Amino acid sequence: VVELNVMVEEPGKENIHNNAFYAEEKLLRSELQAMSDCNPLTARHWI
Repeated sequence: VVELNVMVEEPGKENIHNNAFYAEEKLLRSELQAMSDCNPLTARHWI
């Protein structure tokens, strides 16, 4: 299972309008690693 969180790009030369974002992926290899709650601030979801 992969956990996805939407992250905001830091302001800088590559993000001059301060509106960039990206999906951060985390591979969950066990049930112990997968223990987490929903996070509406990062639109956390699992695929």
